[in-house]
Amino acid sequence: MPRMFRGWGVVAATAVALVICGTTFAASTFGILTIHLGRAFGWSQPAMSLGLSIFLVSTTVAVPFVGRLTDRFGSRRVGLCGVLALAAAIASGTLLTHSILSLYGFYALVGVAGAFTNPVAYLRAISLWFDRKRGLALGIAVAGQGAGGALMPILMVQVAGALGWRGALLTISGILVLIVAPVVALFIKDDPAQYGEVADGGPNPGPQIAPAAASAVVTGLTMAQALRRPAFWLIMATLSLFGLSAYALTGHAVYLLTRVQSLTLGQAAILQSIAGVSLLGGRVVFGYMMDRWHAPLVGAAGVLLTTIGAVMLLNIHVFGGFAILWAVMIGASGGAETDLLTLLVSRYFGRRALAEIYSWHNVAFLIGAAAGPPLFGLGLAVSGAATIPVLGVGVVALAAAGLLLLLGPYPRFDPA
Repeated sequence: MPRMFRGWGVVAATAVALVICGTTFAASTFGILTIHLGRAFGWSQPAMSLGLSIFLVSTTVAVPFVGRLTDRFGSRRVGLCGVLALAAAIASGTLLTHSILSLYGFYALVGVAGAFTNPVAYLRAISLWFDRKRGLALGIAVAGQGAGGALMPILMVQVAGALGWRGALLTISGILVLIVAPVVALFIKDDPAQYGEVADGGPNPGPQIAPAAASAVVTGLTMAQALRRPAFWLIMATLSLFGLSAYALTGHAVYLLTRVQSLTLGQAAILQSIAGVSLLGGRVVFGYMMDRWHAPLVGAAGVLLTTIGAVMLLNIHVFGGFAILWAVMIGASGGAETDLLTLLVSRYFGRRALAEIYSWHNVAFLIGAAAGPPLFGLGLAVSGAATIPVLGVGVVALAAAGLLLLLGPYPRFDPA
């Protein structure tokens, strides 16, 4: 019986690791956790919303170091250290005091630790294990974030209801240590050549190509070369706009649904979970489509779903079919994001400095994401209503989709 291709084990382990990565934890629990913290400490929603921005800024600062360390030490070591660090950071949330500065410090710590658990830590390994099927592999792997987006809100609501918000944080931390860390340690493999295999599970090249030599044949641009390509800056701008539009809605979705549209907290959590399931499916579907069609075209269609979702949000008045459809649209749009980011970097710049280049594009996304919540909050304060800031989100997403259409065909790279 032929041995199962180890690359799919790497994909499965990455998916498990990304269920509770830094971004998944912060984005999917922020609205629920801040409801509890507001009741406990009397903090206002605008004041607490700065915590999500602080998380994103600290992650942004840390991500370039993650990319460089991953290129040097591999995905397994970086990912494992990140999981344990994130567990400690989340557990530290139980020490929050009545000073809102403690909340900001908590999210800063989670942001730095969480950067080492995000897809950038695992991209290099998956890109070495897969070439022709890279889009599908990445889509399945990052679908773990979608699963986390579906599970984390329900987990947070249920455990916080039974054990309090501190008990919920300790539960999430324990899952990281007892389940996620062993999976990363055992199943993340950094290079198929070390196991006598090649990308996509194709036939072994035979003894004439030693594993070390096969591993050395990595094509693409260095960081310095990538900086001179217009595509580098075009992708930076695109992802920054997409990050802004996505997180402007994510950071305030629970607030808008419960305070503006009068849904209950439980109904909002259900919609978040539905969006998470849609995110999971969207990443697999978009990854599959990007293997077959030009990724910028597929990605533009995905980003446009955010524009549609923004318009729909203004028309949600009760929990029902329309609200569920909105959650599906928003989740599917997020499904395009990680697939788009990883595929564009690997296709336009190759694998030579993949993690480092990816990390800087991730920085662009995170800068936009960090700006989204406070800008949206400012829009709410200035306009006194949700209509203008929500429609503004839709316009920004539309601009991001337009920039994607300016990217040309994939370049070809000769082996070094």
